[in-house]
Formats: sequence, C-alpha cells, structure tokens
Amino acid sequence: MRNKMAVMLFMLIMFFGNVCFAQSANDAVRALQKLQAKIEIRMTYLDYVSALENTWVEVKSFLDSPEAKINPKLASENQSLMDFYRFAKEYWAIYLKDPENIEVKTLLNVAEGHLKRAIVLLSQN
Repeated sequence: MRNKMAVMLFMLIMFFGNVCFAQSANDAVRALQKLQAKIEIRMTYLDYVSALENTWVEVKSFLDSPEAKINPKLASENQSLMDFYRFAKEYWAIYLKDPENIEVKTLLNVAEGHLKRAIVLLSQN
C-alpha cells in the first residue's frame, strides 16, 4: 500500500511539475507578446522601461526553470529577445539625446523576429 501511494505521489508531482514548467514558458512568451503589443501602439521611454522590467520577471522565471534546460531553443530565443529589448532601451536613451539615430527601430524589428520564432517553438511543445 505504501509503495502504491509513493508511486501515485511521484506521478502527481511529475505531472503537475510539468504543467508548472510549461506554464512558465507560456508566461514568458505571453509577457514578451504583451511587450511587443505595447511597443506597436507606442509608449513613452519610461513606460517602456517599466514594461521591460515586468517582462523580465516572467522571462527570468522561465530561464531559471528546469523547462529551459529541456527546451534550450526556446530559452535561447527568450534570452535573445530580452537582449534585443535591453539594447533597444539603451539605444532609445541615446535616441532621446540624438533623434537622428535609427538603430532603435532596427533592433525592435529584429526582436520581433525572435518573438515569432519563440511562439513557433512554444507551439511545437
């Protein structure tokens, strides 16, 4: 009886653990999608910084999870996206001082491509 209970408990932990891990990937990609949507409708620099911080919480949670080790391609896309969004933040600060700088738009376009790949990878799991 004890062995059956232990096996059942183990199976429940494995099942719910996988559900939680999948949720962290979903949360990370959903947070990145929200950030991209906010960018598309325009936002101020300060709003962008705040949204980026909120997005990082979800992405970091996924990157630190065991699921990220199981799905390194998705983890890599999420990390690349955050890197581009961070670079865009830095370039935006430069742009505010020098409005002729067009690198911000280029970085955001590249980030959008990574987001699309992350969505595809998430849908394959």
